[in-house]
Amino acid sequence: MTSNRLRTSVMCVFLVSISGAAVASAIDDGSKSHRTTPSGVHQELQQRIEKVLDRWCRWLSGYVRPVPGTDLYTISPKLKQAGHPYRNVAGNQFAAAAAAYWLARANPDEAVARPLRGLVKLSLVSHMAVPPVEHPQVFKWGARGNVWGSDDWHADLFAGTSGMLMLPGLPPAQREHLLKILAWEADFDVGVEVGTGYTLPQLGGSSKGESNAWTTMLIQAARLALPQSPRQAAWREAAIRYSLNSICVPGDVASDRVVGGKPLKERVKGANFEPGGIQEHHGFYHPGYMGWPLALQAYAQMIDEMLPEADRNPDVYLHNWQLAFERLKQGTFANGRFIHCAGDDWNAYGYGNDHILPIGIVAGARYRDPDAVRLAVEWLALAEKQQAITGGPIQGSRLARLQHEYHNDFAWYEAISGATLACALWVLERADTSAMPAPATEEQYNARNVGTYYEPGARLVWCRDRHRWASCSWRSAFGEWQAIVQPVALPHLLKFNHNSTGILQAAGGVSTKKIVASSTGALEGGFWSLGTIERAATAPRAGKPLVQQHQALIALPEGPSIFVDLCEAMEPIEIERSLGLGLRLAADVFNDHQVHLKSGGIERNFPPHPECDTWHDLAARSVTIEKRLSIHALAGEGSFQLMQKRRRAPDFSESPYPGESNAVEESLLGHELYFGPPAGATPRKVAPGEWFRKLVLVSYCDSEQTPSEPSGRVTGEPPCMAVHLPEVRRTVVINFADGEAAAGTVKVGPRSVAIAAQ
Repeated sequence: MTSNRLRTSVMCVFLVSISGAAVASAIDDGSKSHRTTPSGVHQELQQRIEKVLDRWCRWLSGYVRPVPGTDLYTISPKLKQAGHPYRNVAGNQFAAAAAAYWLARANPDEAVARPLRGLVKLSLVSHMAVPPVEHPQVFKWGARGNVWGSDDWHADLFAGTSGMLMLPGLPPAQREHLLKILAWEADFDVGVEVGTGYTLPQLGGSSKGESNAWTTMLIQAARLALPQSPRQAAWREAAIRYSLNSICVPGDVASDRVVGGKPLKERVKGANFEPGGIQEHHGFYHPGYMGWPLALQAYAQMIDEMLPEADRNPDVYLHNWQLAFERLKQGTFANGRFIHCAGDDWNAYGYGNDHILPIGIVAGARYRDPDAVRLAVEWLALAEKQQAITGGPIQGSRLARLQHEYHNDFAWYEAISGATLACALWVLERADTSAMPAPATEEQYNARNVGTYYEPGARLVWCRDRHRWASCSWRSAFGEWQAIVQPVALPHLLKFNHNSTGILQAAGGVSTKKIVASSTGALEGGFWSLGTIERAATAPRAGKPLVQQHQALIALPEGPSIFVDLCEAMEPIEIERSLGLGLRLAADVFNDHQVHLKSGGIERNFPPHPECDTWHDLAARSVTIEKRLSIHALAGEGSFQLMQKRRRAPDFSESPYPGESNAVEESLLGHELYFGPPAGATPRKVAPGEWFRKLVLVSYCDSEQTPSEPSGRVTGEPPCMAVHLPEVRRTVVINFADGEAAAGTVKVGPRSVAIAAQ
């Protein structure tokens, strides 16, 4: 592979000698490609996006800092920091792309334009192909590794985004720099055998859907910008290979279907997406990683349509696109927020979620999808709300500590938001929006995007109906699991980390969590899922588990949801604290920084506590959250307990949690709702084989179905219990045992659930 990375100075000279006028013509022609009258939706979106981008770029101009002794500017006050090497340059690249796009269309004062021009110049002269500026604070980037961590696919993302947004407005010398960069990166990718190393598609773990899409778009940008290059044929074939190995599913590997002139099986080397259309990354389902390939593949398709007809491949770049988009849409709230049902939402609302804006525009224009248009419009509204708080930045409304202490991480997330605004305008300039429909209403969106989705390979199931989102994942962030239920009308209710894991503290034990078994069954309009987790190991016993925790979530079709949490002692132990549920209720900029609860007939608002994390015993076995989600306890010792999180330090001097270095917990502050004994309760001694906690909760998201007080009952003893719900006339039997069991006349198989009519 090393020999394939080599390039010659002769080729570079040839490529950049192409007429700048020809390049500009190719790019500018693309912006007029729709040749139709823009729709009213198009015009409204364009005006609003332009306003947000203008405000963002003007903020950016005042935020970037000069690089001493140069005319360069950087969005990161420290160009080098520990951690991910690519983040030393990521913010600069994305912010520069957005700035260049804006500068070509705006007419700002010189005081505003100068720092942005310096940022654009930095993004270009720091690439290895130029050659880069030698300065201790200028970090080099580009493919062929080692200099910045062998992270070649991020170099493709940065170069491709620049090629997409920058070219028309660059002065001649900088245009030549960018053409060199595009050729450098595209030639490197031609020399990489797709399906090996970091290009190999794989399910779960480190999937390559996003990175192969980044490379696809980079090559497409090079093809458009350098039409006379003798490398056109090689680039075209490489773009096809990378594209088909981006949004690829298991069936593609053996498919005889001809795409791009060859059967899929001759090009596709694996699968990044499960058969049902989701992509996992970092070992768990992460919808943000779906946003990237959907966006970049859409851009690649639009670039393909700008090329001469003989050079196009209309069946390549949107291969499996609708499958993935429809699945992502089912897992997205009506306000455009992705549902991270498998755990960690990182610095929530950032990273790939920003791409729902241009993705929604693409799908609205190409497929006349009113739901997609709604997602774009609503996501833009979220950006506008954040800017109203900050006066310019978008992520900065929630990531103040990152902005002050982790400059390059903040720059990366914030610059993605800015660049995505520019990408959305780029799409609007080139798409045929004449038939783009008006956005769907919230009711229409929630009525259409329903159904049960079970993906066995990802150990994930979810069900969405008109009122409720319920999901259970046995492969979540942090090596955990997660079960959640929430009304779809409350998109800002939850912070998607650690829900349902609960608290279990045993004397002499250390915190451990290991999933040892799980089972799932899909129902028409619902599902059941159960599993067993080993908890609370002790170091002196070489990590031998002290407790087995058994959990189940049953989403009844168009009805309530049942959550079961049981614990069984494996050794003689003293339980210091045992709390189930662990629902993390967001209290942030999107819900007026507070959570509204009703319990015991009393209504209360809980903002962040002014001093410290504070426990509240709600002294009730029923609670209603934000007047929409009601949870009733049918079994279990104790009452609902709320841990009210403390207000974050205004001077950013205090880390939210010891060792929490990335300000993830600051992103969406979340109070925690549990069920169990109050703080300070007497510890309990438990004998081996004894079951404790024995919690059964029923959640209601439809007010018309919600009883005024707990109406069900629980019979039987663990490991097999029956839950009787008279309001829906159902008996649900949950069996955690490895053998068949029965509750009354209802038999249930090993590690399974049975639902019977009463």
